[in-house]
Amino acid sequence: MFEFQSRSDERQERFLLKAEKKQFSSEEIMYPTEVKRLLRKGFSVEKIKDFDEKLHLAVYEVSWANPFENGIPHILYSYCIGLLNVYPRSKVNNFAQELYVIAHKA
Repeated sequence: MFEFQSRSDERQERFLLKAEKKQFSSEEIMYPTEVKRLLRKGFSVEKIKDFDEKLHLAVYEVSWANPFENGIPHILYSYCIGLLNVYPRSKVNNFAQELYVIAHKA
């Protein structure tokens, strides 16, 4: 049988690839419900323009450049400058923070 990826899974793969290229944002065509899910996952989302008003689709810029509310933790800073070889998984609370760590270390 065929296995199809969901829109969310495909978007997650694109985000990972962009983070590995040291990018901190992506333009995506999304539904409002998808935007709400990304906001809950720690992303900042800004509407750029409408794409299809009948389908309620719009172009958004999704950013993971600022996922830590109170600034960058010292342990992350130590990891980025090379004092730590491994960033502890227990310090990553959501997908946006994971992408931020990947992008800074790439």
